[in-house]
Amino acid sequence: MISRKLFRFTCLAQPIRGMPTEDMSMVAKGFSSQSSSFGLGSRIMKFGTDLNNAIQNQSCKRRQPRSEFDALCELQEIYSVGAMAGSSVGNIWIDTFACLQKKDLEEKYRKKWILQFNYRLKDSLTEEQKKNGWKISQTTKFACFTCTKCSHFWNSGRVTLIFHYCLRQSKTGTVLLRPFSQMCRACDNDNFINATFKEESVKAILQNIIQKIRKNCYREKIDFPTHSVDYRIIRTKPHERDLCEACLEGVCNREQDGF
Repeated sequence: MISRKLFRFTCLAQPIRGMPTEDMSMVAKGFSSQSSSFGLGSRIMKFGTDLNNAIQNQSCKRRQPRSEFDALCELQEIYSVGAMAGSSVGNIWIDTFACLQKKDLEEKYRKKWILQFNYRLKDSLTEEQKKNGWKISQTTKFACFTCTKCSHFWNSGRVTLIFHYCLRQSKTGTVLLRPFSQMCRACDNDNFINATFKEESVKAILQNIIQKIRKNCYREKIDFPTHSVDYRIIRTKPHERDLCEACLEGVCNREQDGF
C-alpha cells in the first residue's frame, strides 16, 4: 500500500528549474536510499533507480525550458506508470480511477490516464498552465475524520477537493488531486487529519472528473445534471473555519471549473 507520506515525499523530490543534472541525480539517488525507511520494499527502490537512470539519460539531450509544475507532473508520471503497470497500488482513489478510466478513456481514446496526489495544488491556474492545456475542477463533498491522537470522530459536509487535469503529449493523461484536511477540536492535536471517503463517494467524484475530461479534453457533448444521482442532504455540526485547511487558504465551499 502506498502511503500519503510517499506522495508528499514525491512532491518534495520534484526537479527545480535550473537545477544542475548532477543535483537532480542526487535527489533521485536519495529517494532510492530512503525508500526502505518508508517500508515500501523493492518496488520503490526500483523507482529510485529508474528515476536516477532516466535523469542521467536526459543529461545528453537538449530540452526546452519547462515549468516546475510540469516537472513535478513528469516525475509523478514516471512513478505512476511503473507502480500501476502490473498491480493495484492499494489506494482507493488511484485504484478506482484506474478502473474507471480504462473503459471511458483508455479503450476509447487509446491513452491511459493516471491520478496522483499533489498537496501543493492551488484553486487557480497560472497563465502558463492554461497555455499548456491544464484545467481545474473544485468541489465540496461529505467525508469523515478520525483524530490520530485522541481518536475523536467527526463528519463534515464541507470537505474541499481540487483537481487539475491535462491531456498531455506523453503516453498518459494526468489528473492531480488535492483533498483538504481538518484539525481536531477535541484535543490539542494541531496536525491536519486526512479525510476518509466512502467507496461510493469516491467512485461518484471520479466519475464526474472523467466526464469533465471527456467534455473538456475530447470535446464530447455531455450535459451535467444540477446534482449527481447520489446527491443527499447530510447535516453535520457547524463548520469551524479555524480548523479547516481549505478555509485557512481561502478556498473552502466553492464549486468551480476552469477551462
